[in-house]
Order: sequence, then C-alpha cells, then structure tokens
Amino acid sequence: MVFGLQSASLVSALGMTAALVVVSVVPSAGPTLSSQSHWVAHFAAFAAFGAAWTRGLPQIPSLIVTLATVAFASVHEAIEIVGHSHGYEMADVAADAVGAMAGIWLARLMMALSWVP
Repeated sequence: MVFGLQSASLVSALGMTAALVVVSVVPSAGPTLSSQSHWVAHFAAFAAFGAAWTRGLPQIPSLIVTLATVAFASVHEAIEIVGHSHGYEMADVAADAVGAMAGIWLARLMMALSWVP
C-alpha cells in the first residue's frame, strides 16, 4: 500500500513538473489571473509540487527537495520571460519558494504523524 502511494506521488510530481514547464511557455497562461490570485496560484501550485516530490521520494532529505524545488521555481520563472513576454518576477519565485517549503513541511509532518502511510 505504501508503495502505491509513493508511486502515485512520484507520478504526480513528474506530471506537475511537465505541466509547470508547459504553462511557463504558453503565452495565454500568464495574464489570466489578478495580481493577488496570481501569487496564490504560484503558492498553491508549488505547495502541491513540493509535497508531491516529498511523498514521491521520501528518502531524499527535505533540504535537498527544498533546494531542488526552489531551483526549479527560478528556472520556471526564467522560462516565463520568453513564454509570457515579461521580465523576471522575483515575487513569483518567492511565492513559489514559500509554497514549496509549506508543501514539503506539511508532507513531512503528515508522514511523521502517520496521517498518511
């Protein structure tokens, strides 16, 4: 049963990685949200992203998952420069990083408290 959840989480993490790359290059994906909603979307997406990678690769230390997700957030934002035709938005990277850390922390807490197998 644990293997099933871990595998599903890893597949979800890989799927989210691919989806975030696609969204970063699709021009119409950028201007669809208001400023506040935009940051909430970044936070939520990267919270799920961090949690999925944490659950999918539980043997990897949280620090490594955090560094990798924040690095991906930076690259994601850099790709948006071309895809969305705007400058590098450090506030988006910050929302991504905080979201990723929240997701990683929540996933580790749930694992430690045995809320999920």
